[in-house]
Amino acid sequence: MIRRTMSTAFVAVVLALAFVPVSAAAPAPAPAASESVARNWVSDFTQPGVRIRTRPSVNATVVGHGNPRDMATIHRLVHGDAVTCPDGRRTTEWYELTNMRTHVSGFSSTCYVP
Repeated sequence: MIRRTMSTAFVAVVLALAFVPVSAAAPAPAPAASESVARNWVSDFTQPGVRIRTRPSVNATVVGHGNPRDMATIHRLVHGDAVTCPDGRRTTEWYELTNMRTHVSGFSSTCYVP
């Protein structure tokens, strides 16, 4: 009797789980490593004359400059050309940003915008 009750309960649980929608049970996929990471905060330039470029590349056209106390709205983090920072580390991370004083938008290396 106990065995039959347990078997019935087990079958009921299995059937109940069989009807759970897969989309509700499966977690959302993680973004690929090559995708940009969304950002939205305010930071500042660490030194005078930080170049704001059209692309995250040291060869891209300079469209403006950022200076301490200009402040910058950070839109997202992207990967681009490798840059050697003043402290000696190398990074390929760039921010797409807007200088809040001049309203110039573009890309600057994360070496110069924390």
